[in-house]
Amino acid sequence: MKKVNEVMNLKKNNRLYQLIKDTNYIIFFIAYVVICSILVIIFEVSNTLFIKSDIMVRFELGLPIILQLILTYTVHRENQEIRIIKILFKIVFLYTLVCGALSLYELSFTYPSFVDDLVFHISKVQIVFQSVLAALLFICLIAKQVNKLVTIKPLIMTLFTILIVVIMQFGNKVIDSGLPFWIILITLFINIFNPVLLYILSYIAKGKLFRSSIESISSPLSKVKFR
Repeated sequence: MKKVNEVMNLKKNNRLYQLIKDTNYIIFFIAYVVICSILVIIFEVSNTLFIKSDIMVRFELGLPIILQLILTYTVHRENQEIRIIKILFKIVFLYTLVCGALSLYELSFTYPSFVDDLVFHISKVQIVFQSVLAALLFICLIAKQVNKLVTIKPLIMTLFTILIVVIMQFGNKVIDSGLPFWIILITLFINIFNPVLLYILSYIAKGKLFRSSIESISSPLSKVKFR
């Protein structure tokens, strides 16, 4: 009983987890983007005025990847009984390590001006990662492990992003025009913050993504009803 109470108190005291759980996804994502952007600006100003380090530049541009690892760990810590969130945390952790290693490799062995294109490359890497997450979600959907209505949204987000990437590769005339150019630019910017992963984390915290979570909530209620 003591261990159970400690776990319950830990969940109550975890303000970040409660924030993810209680906040609407759209509001949460917008707030996350704003906070990320502000932190990047603060680090950039500090680096420009005081530190002047190439490593700091890589850190500030990779900040969204670091923060998404922290959010994944937070959700994982509160839902360790769910096997898929354990797998997801390991994937995100490995992904973060690979990105960090490649960033240091680029700093040590390639040309210094690569940092000018680093934001674009981070966006592309995040798009690939989101495609992997969408594929895993689709497999879970086929296996009937996830809520269909909840899962369809990140799949649509991923398909839209892939469509934008295809247009970028083969539609040079379209890109040169005004509105499509801004749509593509905004899409690339949004994908830096990995909306698919944040969506998954948000709905895991809310207990609405996996069918097992929904059933575990509803089953005690059904027992009370029959009593």
